[in-house]
Amino acid sequence: MLNQLLQWIGYNDSSITDALALRRKRTFILTSFFTGLILSIDIFQNLAAGFETLAYIETFVLPLIAINFFVYKRTKYHARIHEMLMALLLSFMILISLIIEGFGVQIMLFWIAVLPLILFLLLNLKCALIANAIVAIILALLTLNAYVGWLEPLFSIDIFIQLSFGYLLFSLLVYLIEQSRTEYEVQLISRDREREVLLKEVHHRVKNNLQLMMSLLGLQADSIEDPKYAKLFLDNIDRLSAMALVHESIYKAEDFEKINMQTYLQDIINHLQRITRHKIKTKIPPIRLEMKSAMNLGLILNEAVTNAIEHAYPDENEGTISITLDKKDRIVSMKIEDNGVGLIQGTNTENRLGMTLMDDLSHSLPEGKLQVTSLHGVTVRVRCKGEDSFA
Repeated sequence: MLNQLLQWIGYNDSSITDALALRRKRTFILTSFFTGLILSIDIFQNLAAGFETLAYIETFVLPLIAINFFVYKRTKYHARIHEMLMALLLSFMILISLIIEGFGVQIMLFWIAVLPLILFLLLNLKCALIANAIVAIILALLTLNAYVGWLEPLFSIDIFIQLSFGYLLFSLLVYLIEQSRTEYEVQLISRDREREVLLKEVHHRVKNNLQLMMSLLGLQADSIEDPKYAKLFLDNIDRLSAMALVHESIYKAEDFEKINMQTYLQDIINHLQRITRHKIKTKIPPIRLEMKSAMNLGLILNEAVTNAIEHAYPDENEGTISITLDKKDRIVSMKIEDNGVGLIQGTNTENRLGMTLMDDLSHSLPEGKLQVTSLHGVTVRVRCKGEDSFA
């Protein structure tokens, strides 16, 4: 039915279908819950007031609603049948008030007036039209009954005629409003989907461009005989790789504004682990950060671990590099520590360049701070403000 609705108004996309179906599923669950609760309360009130016939009818309808609800939750297909049944049960309980004593007259006239709203909220346009047509036919039959007098009605024929025409006119008005709203909602979802596809394509192309630059730098490094200058190219390749991984994480993820730091940092660590025999231990929860902060933390991690690999173990002993990420009270903390020789006086220019780069990256973070200490090895701590919570 949903696909027919989307085709009817000119749209048919699986993401749109899922979004609208989720909204209707929540509406159905809430409607079923509150209807069952109100009916349960009303059954006791009607029994206490002596309206036994009405209480028996409600007692019969209540388990039908409950069964329909549980079957709906366990059924993957034909959900529209359960929603239509729920709508008809609600309509029956409201219309039965016109011929059976026990309901407040003003209250029931109000519920009949808002019944089109309930049906269009619970169902899609076509199904709601069918349900409203059924209600209109029942109202016409009740009007005929008031005129012929088969059953003694609670209202005069004039009221039934006004109810019938009023219901038809209000149903038409609600239909026109709901049709415009549904078309607008589908357009918004469709545009959002187009935006997501465009962002995916942009990040995918950026990642491909960065990989092309990495390949060119790699070819240039292979042609340089001096290991010192060749290494400068390789270091920049690693930095570009950390940047490319951000864009790869974005176009593979469903959320294009936030990066899952657990996945992103682990990808960088896996790349570094392949080029070193030192053990890299991690403790990274699934914190989500916006792209700029995530990229800067990834570059700092890449620089710190690379420095540890190259300078912490000059005697070629196997070492351990520990990485932890934490978030508390909107403050994100990342710590990289090794058990190497620590900072040595007179470190070369290349190492100072890495420290300068980490310092610049930390200052570009929101309220970012960098701290480098050397006691038993080197510990790099970076703190920044993160607005998002754990995933």
